Formats: sequence, C-alpha cells, structure tokens
Amino acid sequence: MRSTRPSDDELFSRVAKMMATRSLCDRDRVGAVIVDTQLRIVATGRNGPPAGFPHEEQTCSTWCRRAINGHPLSSDYRDCPSLHAEVNALLTSDRSRHEGGTIYITSDPCWSCGKMIANSGLSTVVVMSSSQKAAERNASATYTFMESFGVDVVFHEEKEKDDGGNEEAAARHYDLA
Repeated sequence: MRSTRPSDDELFSRVAKMMATRSLCDRDRVGAVIVDTQLRIVATGRNGPPAGFPHEEQTCSTWCRRAINGHPLSSDYRDCPSLHAEVNALLTSDRSRHEGGTIYITSDPCWSCGKMIANSGLSTVVVMSSSQKAAERNASATYTFMESFGVDVVFHEEKEKDDGGNEEAAARHYDLA
C-alpha cells in the first residue's frame, strides 16, 4: 500500500501555495515559506503591501498606481508599494533560526530576491517554476548567481494524480550547463 504522507518538499510547497492565496496582487500571487534545518516553519510571506498599508482587503487594482495606470506587464515597479513574498518571509525570520534552512517559493525569484536569498544564510531554495515566469525574470541568471554563493536550487514539480488519487511530486536540481 502506497503512503499518502506527502514528502517534505510537497508539504512545504503546499503551504507556500496557501500563502500565495492571501496575496492582494492581481498580476501574480506568490507565497514563500522558510523552514529551519529541523523542518520547522520559521517564517512565511506573500507578495503584497507593507504592514499597515491601507488596502481594506482590496486587490492592488484599487490602490497600486502601477496597476491603476495600466502597466500590468511593465518591469518598472517604482509605483508599486508591494514587497515580494521572499522579502516578506526573510524580513520576519530570525537569521539564527533559518541559517542552513530552506525557502519554498511558488514562483521564480527575481534578481533582487535572488540576491537576498544568496545573502540570507539559507542553503536551499525550492521553486515551483513556470517557463513563462522563468523567461520573464531571467531566472537562469538568478539561479546561477545563488548557486555561486552555495545555495542549492531545486525545482518542485507536482505531477498528475496516480490511480489511487495520490499526487506524486518530482524534484530536480537546477542544471548550470
């Protein structure tokens, strides 16, 4: 009989996906979870405005100048008050608790987040990647950069449900070649 117990990567990827559902961004909902070396959650984050920012539970199309001005695909974020999920998780995590740990994120990290992850003391990033976002964010350069600082990059891909209704997941390491 096959166990229905999820793997660690599957479990924390699901938690990151749940965090993403709390995002107020209309463009992309992203979640992040940081776990320590003992696989305990030490921080979570989602993309969204800073704490205390007045949003009244409305999505960004009502309060973000970037969204209101009709630039949903622009790479210029100067008018956007939101922070990325990775940043929110890192800002609420005590480095002494996450040193050597892992961050799970639901999207390819941007260059800025990659730099922060590389400097965070985390040893691994597990990414639920999409080829569209990877190309948009020049993810291969970000992954190469993080790996040059000793951060292991792993992609978590959920597969179809098997005959027993169980989801199977696969992980692959980023190949620099």
